[in-house]
Amino acid sequence: MKTFLHHLVILGSVACAIEQSLAAPGNIDTTFGSSGKVTFAINGGSRAECTAVQSDGKIIVGGSSFPGTSEQFTLARLDSLGSLDPTFGQGGIVGTSVGRSGGRCYSIAVQTDGKIVAGGYANLSSATAGTLYAFVVVRFLSSGLLDSSFGNGGIVTTAPQGKMINVCQSLLVESDGKILVGGISRSSYYDSHFALLRYTSTGELDQSFGTSGIVITEFGNVDWGASIALQSDGKIIMAGSTLNAGTYDIAVARYTSSGGLDPSFGNAGKIVTSIGTGDDSGNCVLVQSDGKILVAGNSANGNQGNVAVVRYTDAGTLDTSFGTNGVARSAITTSGSKALIQRDGKIVIAGGSFNGSNYDFSVVRFFANGLLDTGFGNQGATTTSIRDDDDEALGIALQGDGKVVMAGYSANSGVQQIALARYDNSLAPTVQTLSATGIGDDSATINGLVDSNVNAGGDTTTASFDWGTSGGYGSSIAGTPPTVTGSTAMSVSANITGLTPGTTYHFRVNGTSSVGTTNGSDATFTTLTNYQVWRQTYYGTTDNSGNAADMADVDHDGQPNLIEFAINSTPLAFSSSPGTLVLNGASLEFTYTRSKGAMADGFTFTVEWSDSLTTASWSSAGVTESILSDNGTVQQVQAVLPAGGSGRRFVHLKVSGP
Repeated sequence: MKTFLHHLVILGSVACAIEQSLAAPGNIDTTFGSSGKVTFAINGGSRAECTAVQSDGKIIVGGSSFPGTSEQFTLARLDSLGSLDPTFGQGGIVGTSVGRSGGRCYSIAVQTDGKIVAGGYANLSSATAGTLYAFVVVRFLSSGLLDSSFGNGGIVTTAPQGKMINVCQSLLVESDGKILVGGISRSSYYDSHFALLRYTSTGELDQSFGTSGIVITEFGNVDWGASIALQSDGKIIMAGSTLNAGTYDIAVARYTSSGGLDPSFGNAGKIVTSIGTGDDSGNCVLVQSDGKILVAGNSANGNQGNVAVVRYTDAGTLDTSFGTNGVARSAITTSGSKALIQRDGKIVIAGGSFNGSNYDFSVVRFFANGLLDTGFGNQGATTTSIRDDDDEALGIALQGDGKVVMAGYSANSGVQQIALARYDNSLAPTVQTLSATGIGDDSATINGLVDSNVNAGGDTTTASFDWGTSGGYGSSIAGTPPTVTGSTAMSVSANITGLTPGTTYHFRVNGTSSVGTTNGSDATFTTLTNYQVWRQTYYGTTDNSGNAADMADVDHDGQPNLIEFAINSTPLAFSSSPGTLVLNGASLEFTYTRSKGAMADGFTFTVEWSDSLTTASWSSAGVTESILSDNGTVQQVQAVLPAGGSGRRFVHLKVSGP
């Protein structure tokens, strides 16, 4: 039978994040710490469970240390080169007493104001209370001091009624400052379930969420919540595992923003997935930009354990276009703890790999389609021995320059120490599609931002645009400037011509370097119609309003704007009749001028006659037309119609706009 703490290690401390980008050769970065590695001991032993990178490049790790006989909730901060930051806490380390018998940090998030939010458990056990572990959320100032504006002196503990073990495994901060906590809540070993809590930005349980801020979800008798993620629509995903017929399977639940299970997902909001013949665990959940859901973790076939990634559709079904029937595995024996999604969709998982005698740091990368990325590290994976003892990476993050940081522990004569490793990385270009400008009837300027995002090495990025009348594009054009270097975003543009008036076009900016190609998001613009250009020319607006309105007659010649445009007349000067009518034998000949731009916009021209001027009497019967001249701008047209018995008829030109 597995113990509680064993579950905490295997099922993981997983505060996951979708990072901007990661595309690395996977080589150890020898400029970090000592040959790419950093280890340090705190008190009698310590380990990192999670890591994050601040906007200034400093690295935060969270975990625990042992100053005496009990654990202490512990954070440390390092500079970008791997040295402890003396401006944080005491020599770069902050130890916080969060319970009677200590606690541990499993998840950290950095707020936009620089404050650090950390979650885990606080051990409140005592002789009178018995065994009691509470959810704990702690907020620190950027200096490492407790934030007194949060909770009770910076600390909030929550133990739901009747639940003796409560652990925050994953934490995130919403855009409104509210804090979501996901993890485990149990009253006994065989009564353990998903727990989801939401706090206000000041540390009170959010009473609008679930039941007084708490949601407990049961799959079976033994469920372990490991990771949470937030969708763009505010729905919340939690992943973990559930004991099912003697082995663990992956368990996933989706909730509405108010904490109710989402009935549109899976089976009444829940999914259970079995991958291998042994235990499967979902240790980290991520939401892709297209709304598909990734769950990364472990899968065992007999004694062989592998990293596994499962992808679900937004509706909660396995996405069979991913990996093999929705599941991707690594070929090496490894455990997967935390994961990232790169901007290009590649999936990176940190954990540990067994080398035959002990465990090493391990990182695995998959393509977006679930195939192993053999261009990363050694055929898709990189392993690093920190010491000749057990090492395991439990957290992964990216620095602003794209280098990969992993944090965990390394054993030294059986005593664990905090360990980090950093890997060289060249980022794929960062691109952003901007709005089109200078839009005319047959041309436009398309714009974007391209950031080469390269590390040292002098790599350059080629900027280009795709464009066309659909999201499939079909045409490409080089950007101006065509190449970008360095890590400062540059504006690029391209002028496209030969467009069709009144047509919607799609476009995106692209950046291509030796690392790969990044495509910007799709944007659209609609070319002006010839009529809009005409309005802009004469009235300074393209709107059908005021003096520019269809039926406005600014020069009072009896011909509204729509007719003036159609026959290529000037709307600001008195114009004569749009046509001439003469009798030629048994026929009447009506000659008029029409604009080819109006025809291109879909305007129709019809010559009609009447003998009585009543509305119902107008007819085009017997009318034939021929083009007398065409200078590329206007056509002169002659309409021939029967003269009737008296040789006299009323004739008019009818113009209809699109």
